[in-house]
Amino acid sequence: MGNIYHINQHKTAETNSIIQQLKQNKNNYFELDKKVRYRYDTIQAIFSFFQDDYEFLIAIFDDISLNVQEDWILEFLLLTASKLENIPNIPIEKYIHNPSGMPNSNTMALLRVNLLLGIQKEKILRTVKLLLNEAPNYDLGVGFCFIEKHFHYSDVIKKHFAHHFISEIFLDLDLEQHIHQNYNSYDEFESKTGVKAFTHNYISKRDTSLDYYTMNHPDCLEEIPYAFQYIKNNWDNYTRLQTEEIYEKIAFDINHYIVSFENPPYSIEEFRDIAFYASYRLGILDDFFRFLIGRDDEYLEIKAAECERWLNEENDMDSTIIYAQMKKIMHDSLNKITDCKYKQKVKAKQMQIQKTTV
Repeated sequence: MGNIYHINQHKTAETNSIIQQLKQNKNNYFELDKKVRYRYDTIQAIFSFFQDDYEFLIAIFDDISLNVQEDWILEFLLLTASKLENIPNIPIEKYIHNPSGMPNSNTMALLRVNLLLGIQKEKILRTVKLLLNEAPNYDLGVGFCFIEKHFHYSDVIKKHFAHHFISEIFLDLDLEQHIHQNYNSYDEFESKTGVKAFTHNYISKRDTSLDYYTMNHPDCLEEIPYAFQYIKNNWDNYTRLQTEEIYEKIAFDINHYIVSFENPPYSIEEFRDIAFYASYRLGILDDFFRFLIGRDDEYLEIKAAECERWLNEENDMDSTIIYAQMKKIMHDSLNKITDCKYKQKVKAKQMQIQKTTV
């Protein structure tokens, strides 16, 4: 990722002398020799000592953004952006009319910082991708090892890219769907796996260097438990919404199939009974009935008894194309359900129906 210049992590007597000069007059910074002025440890010391002097830090940013081409500038772009974002935003426009309507100076500075930050970050990510492509025979994950090596001196940069790659990795996974596919309940997930083990297992499969880094810097994962808490709180709602969506699609597709007949061979009631029978054979009559008709347990019992009788009596319904097509419509949609507990319930119902066959 290129050479690393002017990296000295230890405060020297020279650096301390510079800080003393700037304490007397901050404008002395702009009179410093460029070799000293644009040195990593100089900028680092200034950002540390003058961390609450936002105007001075913005002036430093404007200067180094024009004169420093080395990758370590990213650390101070991140620090500047963080400090500007944390400045209290007092809505003075409530009290003072601003005829120009222009954003305040801090807002404009933050826009400039974020613009350059995005450019620098994208340049580094492109380099990482290039290095990964040059080493196809090595399992280097998402390339965090390159970040650790190149920016070994900067915890700020390493942590920033750790957050970036963690977010990127989890965006590749539909987390809520994955948990529902593999666990019958959130309690089962917590007892068998748990948030911490799942997180580290998943990250380690994508990048072992990144996982090792998060073990030593657990604050990089502090947002992830909130995602799992949402999944826990939304568990029943997720299943309900997904099954409702599936049954809505089944009803739509079956209706579309029925109206496609120019000369329908059956009445609407007969078509509906075939659909009920298909849903019965697939173990979803109760849910499909309630979606179409509503909660009418007495009528549902009548239809369930009819379906059981048709199953055990000799009839030609199973061999008709219409029944086969309706069953296929339902089966295809049911395959899209990801909640494993619901799928197990349907499977158990199918087995129960098979046992009742004479």
